[in-house]
Amino acid sequence: MIRFFGRDVIGDHRTNLLKSYLNAIFYPEHRCLLCEKPIQSHSHDVLQKMLHLPHLCMTCKNELEVIPLNHCYQCHKPIDPQIPVDKEEPLPIQEGTLLCHDCIDANHALSFNRSAVLYNDFMKENIALYKYRGKESLSQIFSYLLKIAYDYYYKDVDIDFITFVPLHSSRLKERGFNQAEQLASQLSFFTGKPVYSLLQRIKETEKQSKHGKRERLKQIEGAFIMEPLVEVNLQDKNVLLIDDIYTTGATLEECAQTLKGAGVNQVYSLTLTRAV
Repeated sequence: MIRFFGRDVIGDHRTNLLKSYLNAIFYPEHRCLLCEKPIQSHSHDVLQKMLHLPHLCMTCKNELEVIPLNHCYQCHKPIDPQIPVDKEEPLPIQEGTLLCHDCIDANHALSFNRSAVLYNDFMKENIALYKYRGKESLSQIFSYLLKIAYDYYYKDVDIDFITFVPLHSSRLKERGFNQAEQLASQLSFFTGKPVYSLLQRIKETEKQSKHGKRERLKQIEGAFIMEPLVEVNLQDKNVLLIDDIYTTGATLEECAQTLKGAGVNQVYSLTLTRAV
């Protein structure tokens, strides 16, 4: 097992991530990062180790559902172009892209959202283990899924830096960590883009999963302000906003409005999962 000597820095997720990947490279026996079952190593795994790919068993890999090619350009919701949405056909906005019914007439502070995988029962269970039962090791594979999505969707987008959806102080105290901050920090490790804490949550809200879109919009209004000690120049910058789940987009939209009010040019979002 690889160890780093010297003073440990509590909460340094990048160091922990590096330790995990170095151990995966030099020690062939490993377990699936999701289900923890042993994975048999083969000689052809060398390339995988060199690329720092987190290890998953085939069972878990098959549970991951990527967003289909036919999706809403704005919110990344899957769309079947042959099926009307609420009796209205999705609106083509340019060749090869569509808008879902929710996004046709809406005004968006977000330029667009992209998500790594669908929020199916498998991801719901694993995100719950990560957020509520202290299984922070799952952030290794979650952040790598974000990296794959970033490379695919944002490779040609000019991103200046990364930020994340903050937790209210009471919820942060209860949980012990902010999953969005942890994922953003690890995505920064992969991409080389700096990550900054730009937002502060001043309004404690009920869990958004308990409410529909209209209630979410009302509840989240005014929930965020800019961090008062931010020393980074935001004028005309393009920011990537990170969160774990996109449901209605209400939280991300409110964050984007706050950022744009502070001078940010474009706000994009990248989430681990997309609920449908």
